[in-house]
Amino acid sequence: MKVEEIVKKIQFLKPLSPAGKKAMQLLNDPNSSIDDIKDTILLDPALTADVLRISNSAFFALRQKVTSVRHAIVILGRKNLKRILLTAQMGSVLKNQLKGYPTQDNTLWEHSLVAAVSAELIAERLGFSDKEQAYIGGLLHDMGKIILDPYVKKSKEEIEQRLKEGQNILAIEKQLFGFNHAEVGGMIAESWDLPLSIKEAITYHHNPTEAKEEVMLALITYLANNLAGAICPVGFITEPSSDSKLLQEVGLTPADTEEITLKILAAKEEILDLT
Repeated sequence: MKVEEIVKKIQFLKPLSPAGKKAMQLLNDPNSSIDDIKDTILLDPALTADVLRISNSAFFALRQKVTSVRHAIVILGRKNLKRILLTAQMGSVLKNQLKGYPTQDNTLWEHSLVAAVSAELIAERLGFSDKEQAYIGGLLHDMGKIILDPYVKKSKEEIEQRLKEGQNILAIEKQLFGFNHAEVGGMIAESWDLPLSIKEAITYHHNPTEAKEEVMLALITYLANNLAGAICPVGFITEPSSDSKLLQEVGLTPADTEEITLKILAAKEEILDLT
């Protein structure tokens, strides 16, 4: 029954309000106007408030205060606004307090934000063409934990015992629940009609070389998750820091990862200002 329950929960998990979904569609349409986008966002008062709050957050460090949704679109541009919309809307899902997975005084939302910004910085360092997709992969990589968390809570003692015996958390989840959290995240991405590359980045964020559509995006998400795990750990920490062989394959040196880590640590307060 756990498999059936999990699938049913995924079907009822909705990421975007109707206005948010329409606004994302308009932002992806080069023929849409600023006023079309602005009018759509204004249909949702909560979304409007979030767009203004995040636009004026310390993370964006704008020299002038954003006073309207139209002003936000003009000042920040479409790509940044898409990131703001998704961040604002995903907060309602990822801000849920985990009760099964250990949080080490962090929240899944904080971990996800740090992973998103880390993924964007890694993509920039690697010259990856779509930093926006990297951000989304980092932001959404652990959302499967939201669905599995109640089952993890009920089985926590057994999970911890199996971990002590040397079993891998992904294998344990699969054995106990029928899916691991990464697979559940991929199923959520599919139910939301996200691109295959994003679905694979989420599904394979612990084993990125198994991705078929966009291995590089999965690798970036894997590296970002490990960085976020060191800075804002959430879940059962059983993995070492990023595989040195994989780092070499993608073209990142230990100095690169250290520099990115220092940037994230320096900007941590500004990143968490997005919450």
